[in-house]
Amino acid sequence: NSLACEIDRWDVLQLTQLPTTSPTKKTMADLASADQLPIGTWKSSDSPYLELAGTWESYWASLSAKFRSNVRNRLTRLTQIGEPALEILSDKPAIQAACDDAWRLEASGWKDKEGTSIGSDPKVQKFYTLLAERAADRGWLKLLFLAVGGKRIAVSYSAVYDGRLLLLKTGHDREFHACSPFK
Repeated sequence: NSLACEIDRWDVLQLTQLPTTSPTKKTMADLASADQLPIGTWKSSDSPYLELAGTWESYWASLSAKFRSNVRNRLTRLTQIGEPALEILSDKPAIQAACDDAWRLEASGWKDKEGTSIGSDPKVQKFYTLLAERAADRGWLKLLFLAVGGKRIAVSYSAVYDGRLLLLKTGHDREFHACSPFK
C-alpha cells in the first residue's frame, strides 16, 4: 500500500524509541522513500533508569536520609489507613479484568481535567487496550497496583523488556495524594 494515498489525513508519522537495527525503522524509511516523502531521524534523549544491583539494603542506604525519612512517613500514613500491598498482574485475563481500574487511577486528578488521560479520548483508550492485549500475549505488559486495605490506589502500566521495567503510564487516586503512592 502506498503511503501517499493517506497523506491528506496526516502530516507526520513519528516513531519513537526505535533501535537502530529495527526492521520497522528500515521498512518505514523504504516506504517513505518509494513515495518520495521526506524522512528524518534524530536521537532522542535516553530515558532515565535506576540500576538495581546488589541488595535492597545497599540501595536503600544509598538514598539520602531526607528521602528515606519521607518514604517512611508516607508509609506510616498508608499503614494507618490499611495494609499496603503490591499487586503485579502479568497474565492476559487478569490484565483485561483490571484495565477499568487502571484507566480510572491513571485519569485521577489533573490528567482527566486536562484531557490527557487514557480515558479522555476513545481512540487513545482503544490504543492502550489493544496494546495491553498484545503486549500481554508476549509477556511484556505488567500492571502494577498499590493497594491499601484491599483497595487499589495507584497503578503503573508498564512494559518489561530486556530485563527492564519501563513505566509507560502511571496514576493514583487523588484521595491518597498525601501518601505519595509513587514514592
